[in-house]
Amino acid sequence: MITLREAYRNSKETLSLVYEQSEATAVVNYLFENHFAKSSKDIMLHGEAMFDHDAELEAVLLRLKKFEPIQHILGFEYFLGLKVLVNSDVLIPRPETEELVQWILEEEKNLIHVVVDFCTGSGCLALAMRKCFPNSKIIATDVSEKAIEMAKKSEALNFNSYMVQWVKHDLLNEVYQLPHPDVVVCNPPYIKIEEKEEMGLNVLEYEPHLALFVYDKDALLFYKRVVELFMDKAMPHIYFELNPITADVLALWCNEKGLDCKFKYDLSGKKRFARISK
Repeated sequence: MITLREAYRNSKETLSLVYEQSEATAVVNYLFENHFAKSSKDIMLHGEAMFDHDAELEAVLLRLKKFEPIQHILGFEYFLGLKVLVNSDVLIPRPETEELVQWILEEEKNLIHVVVDFCTGSGCLALAMRKCFPNSKIIATDVSEKAIEMAKKSEALNFNSYMVQWVKHDLLNEVYQLPHPDVVVCNPPYIKIEEKEEMGLNVLEYEPHLALFVYDKDALLFYKRVVELFMDKAMPHIYFELNPITADVLALWCNEKGLDCKFKYDLSGKKRFARISK
């Protein structure tokens, strides 16, 4: 049997063989805190205590060495204080997507009756909308029934009730016949297929390609579809997460349509979010 400090140190050394040092440290910290309930303070103050989960730890490290995301091993990721369940059927919520929610909160000061989240995936945005706008009707759609079922479980886990209207909907091929929204949020597939070779194995082998890649020559396919759903109606404020390399093309398209397109940079200085309105 080994001590807690030895288990922690050995884990970092093991993962440093396949991950960069900073990433290995971050993954190990996340693992120990969320799976073994041992914080950095615990390790510092009680490092000589016996660690009786060495067999379990070895099994987890083996999976991590194959680049399986730590979130899949644990079964969840945190998003704005919410515990969002994840598996290979949904994308793992990213920290930058939290910035999109913060922007919406800054911009939307008036009463919001209906919010629609297209391409909801894990449901992280829809659940954040429920948390931030508790008096609004939240509708979340996705083409994947498995994603919808996972998102519903996350809602029950966080709120002990169901209020979000979860709908299986093929955005590209079906009309939208649900209540007209005041605000739309959408984090659609936006990675161009030619960018695939630049991505890590933890994404390519374990996350759903349906939610990642645009299998079309037009990388803005999903964005245009969402906007066009409301072109002939009172247009809601539409918020997107986007691929920075397509931001200027989106702005040009909006200008041609007579629409206002406002961008916001993420914390990395990339043009990551768009707000489209008439």
